[in-house]
Amino acid sequence: MKTSEQVMQRYNEMFRIGKTPWVRKEIPSIVKTFTVLVTKESKKPKLLDLGCGNGWLSFYFDSKGIEVEGIDSSHEAIRQANQKKERDNLLDTHFRQGDALNFPYKNGSFDAVFDRGMFHHQLESSWQKYRKGLLKVLKEDGLFYLGVFSDNSSKHGFLPKKIGRYWHKAKDSSGYLLYDHFFNEKLLKGIFGKHFKLLELEEDVKSSKDGSLLLNCIFKRNKIG
Repeated sequence: MKTSEQVMQRYNEMFRIGKTPWVRKEIPSIVKTFTVLVTKESKKPKLLDLGCGNGWLSFYFDSKGIEVEGIDSSHEAIRQANQKKERDNLLDTHFRQGDALNFPYKNGSFDAVFDRGMFHHQLESSWQKYRKGLLKVLKEDGLFYLGVFSDNSSKHGFLPKKIGRYWHKAKDSSGYLLYDHFFNEKLLKGIFGKHFKLLELEEDVKSSKDGSLLLNCIFKRNKIG
């Protein structure tokens, strides 16, 4: 089984057993900041939630008047998301199970794209495909939120700066491979800087229990031409 397939299987298992520490009770402040920016851009904005999981942030966006399309590879996560959607009768939020890297949406479909925790599990060989898909679906002047592991993390004792390697692959208790990539501002600008302006960058003040720190970025797509 390929690394990418194992990563997807692992996350499906995590949702199945309810081991999802990345799902928080409180909405992070920078997500709230991003939401305000999105709602200022359009009266009825449409947002793509990449790697939406069980929809914990999709539902927040919905509560702020944003129409949401969520996509995740985990059928268990999407099952949970749809269960809550139906229970709460949320008509402006829709979920799809599939490979988000394929960006199965029409050109210029979204005013905003949100990714908190998907990109940092992608192999470097997939970055170009991700960027191409992002540019396909995001409107000119659209907003892009990216939350990725910071290279100041010490996740499970792995220290990117000290080791001099910015990716880590290992099996965990699920029996599947976990793949993490760690980032800094320079690296992110190298990947996205040609097409996006960095509006805000904020690193978590406190690390998660596993030692990870998120680097939270808000980008705005440059005008075309």
